[in-house]
Amino acid sequence: MKRLQDIAKARGNMSAADMYADGHLTPEQSRKMISTIVAKNQFLQKITIDKTKKLQKTFDIWNLASGILVRVSPGNKPTSAQREKLSVSSVKLDNKVVQLWAGITQDTLEDNADNPKFEAETFNGFDEAFSNDLQNLGMIGEKDDYAGDAFKNLNKGWFTLAKENSDVVKLEHKKASKMIDKLTAVVKASNEDVLTQSVILISQSDYLAYQQEIGGRSGGLSILLNSGANHILGVPLEVASFVPKGKFLMTPLKNLIMSVGLDIRRTRWYDVEESCLKYKFEVYNDYQLAVGKWAVLSEENDADSDGDGI
Repeated sequence: MKRLQDIAKARGNMSAADMYADGHLTPEQSRKMISTIVAKNQFLQKITIDKTKKLQKTFDIWNLASGILVRVSPGNKPTSAQREKLSVSSVKLDNKVVQLWAGITQDTLEDNADNPKFEAETFNGFDEAFSNDLQNLGMIGEKDDYAGDAFKNLNKGWFTLAKENSDVVKLEHKKASKMIDKLTAVVKASNEDVLTQSVILISQSDYLAYQQEIGGRSGGLSILLNSGANHILGVPLEVASFVPKGKFLMTPLKNLIMSVGLDIRRTRWYDVEESCLKYKFEVYNDYQLAVGKWAVLSEENDADSDGDGI
């Protein structure tokens, strides 16, 4: 593949065919790209990242699971109850394709003909776009069938996975309820085994509402001034981009899995009609919860008119 610098300097000496390139990144290039994507995102750096050569696989979570030790006597097989414990040692991943389409106009190419950092800056922008959208999809993804060509239907994110997982503790709260009551209920419902490792994923909007609520209480101003309103009952509040407003997910961050396939395809071509150098990247990815019982999901339900909601 010709370097962007060569294309930018060509000034008409290259044909559209010269600018065309198509192929898969090597495993080494793919690992580097994935590492760069994760490095650009503070949130993705905190979760579990799986780099895989397979589209469908079981991902081992031995380092995350607990309470799975058993005793099987020599000559015997594990009992059903023992096998059930062993089953928490892996989760299934089904990586589905997502694509990034990008273009570099002829004007931009000409303006950067003498810029030695042009290629690095360009691919830096691609990596940032991937990083941003992969976190976004992990938060708001609802389906994996791409229904209606909707972004949220490219893949199921962690909130949807938590809602569908029978082991996850599920709570409901009213929109008008106090933030401190909503968050306290989440903590009280959490799994004690991972309480000290857990955080509560919360949107920026809900976090600010919590700050205002704390600030309005007696002695609240001093708490805010000392940065003490970023916890609830000792559990850190993890403010992250794209977290749905009105939803809270309490879990250890390492319990959130994002899988990215090493089979990354990159295509480049020149569109003469649009005077634009275009790129298409194809990446396979998926999301999963490692251990369902380690998560608590709380969602709004204003349909609850009995007064028994939070």
